[in-house]
Amino acid sequence: MKKVMWMIGLMALLALTACGGQTEPGREPAASAHLTETDPAAAQQAETAGSDMADPAETAQALMTEFFADIGKDYEAFSGLYRNTPEEAIQSDFNSGLSVDTYDQTCYIPIVWEGPYAYVDCVYYIVAGSHPNTHMDSWHFSIPMSWADGAWKIDFGQEAADALNALTTDNPALYPQEMMAAAADGRNCAAFNGNLMYLDNGAVYQGCSHSEVRFAWQEPDGSVTAAIWLANGTGENLHYDAYSLTITDESLGEVVNVRNLPLDVTLRAGTGTLQLVRIPAEQVQTGTAAWGAQNCHLSVSW
Repeated sequence: MKKVMWMIGLMALLALTACGGQTEPGREPAASAHLTETDPAAAQQAETAGSDMADPAETAQALMTEFFADIGKDYEAFSGLYRNTPEEAIQSDFNSGLSVDTYDQTCYIPIVWEGPYAYVDCVYYIVAGSHPNTHMDSWHFSIPMSWADGAWKIDFGQEAADALNALTTDNPALYPQEMMAAAADGRNCAAFNGNLMYLDNGAVYQGCSHSEVRFAWQEPDGSVTAAIWLANGTGENLHYDAYSLTITDESLGEVVNVRNLPLDVTLRAGTGTLQLVRIPAEQVQTGTAAWGAQNCHLSVSW
């Protein structure tokens, strides 16, 4: 039985992604849909309602604003943003030279929040051009936080790591239920790197349309399902009509390579969704051989 979990750590993942559309018609039956309806931390927030805890996502914004203002300049103020974190780790962050000066927009996604622990994804991005001719660059990292003495701080201590790993491992609010079932059954499944904006169907890159594959797994019949995140930040309603997808395994080679399959998804301006698409078993080039590390390429048209 495989477990599905996030890796806790302050590791920045640079994502340079082009936003734009191709206009090729689809030919196959439409795919099924899966929509993330609510904020993934809503249940945890409800449990803490009425307490004097500040909202961790709002606090994360303030923390990271100070983080980048103090980095490499004021170690005393910088180290005060952390608790229960090894000194050498704080010093490494302080001397890292990280900067978000090239980005002009932000998004903070609460991943989990229960009691004194929270996990927040911090996204920085910039959109050049205007729809439909845009280019988007983004950068993100997730921070573990703990509440004590009336304040949230960044916490890389073991107690926070254990608590947050317990909250995120096999958490049905964070992953498609179908992928969790595949993992529990020992079937192939993959989670692709990226930020956590797909958890909030109101989180988009303002100014462009964006699409990426977030998860893939194999069904009992040998077909492959991919969860595609679509985010419409264009300011107008969009109808997504087709997609092309290649998934490649480092050892097996191409797992799937399909072109111009129908999508048939309409998104209101300022909304996103996880859309499930299924590739029939006869189009899976590697059968049910065990997957290793994978990468993918996706294009979506509207």
